This record gives sequence, C-alpha cells and structure tokens, in this order.
Amino acid sequence: MKHIDATYFRLKQLCDEKSITLRQLCKKVGISPSLAYQFEHGLKKGISFSTLHRLCEGLGITPADFLKDDLFEPFNDLKNLH
Repeated sequence: MKHIDATYFRLKQLCDEKSITLRQLCKKVGISPSLAYQFEHGLKKGISFSTLHRLCEGLGITPADFLKDDLFEPFNDLKNLH
C-alpha cells in the first residue's frame, strides 16, 4: 500500500466515525471538495502537511493522532518510504 492510500483510508475511517463524508469535511475546513473526488478515484499523488493539518483540525485531532494507526506502520521504517 502506498502512503497516499493509507492517508485516504485513514481519512475515510475518521470521517465514518464522525458520520460525515470526506467531501463534507473538506467544505468544513475550506478545502476544495475536489480533493475528496481525487482521493476516491485514486488521482491524488500526495498531500501537503498544511492540507493534512487542516483536515485533522476539522476532525478534532492532531496530525500525530492521525498518523498513530496501524495503516502507517509500514512507513515507520525510513527504508520503506519510496
């Protein structure tokens, strides 16, 4: 799994817990809802820290909390970052 895929799955998981869609989250924090479309259709190649930070704020968590998930375990070893 690529890091961007793990990011999307984590966003989806957290949105589901809050009973909102990724599109709604984007609107809430002032990010173009097209980001949700790009994630959902595998068009997103990366995400800036500032965008991730805004999404996390909208979810009421920190970026550190966001990354504390088993989805990101394979990326904890710097050798695995490609």
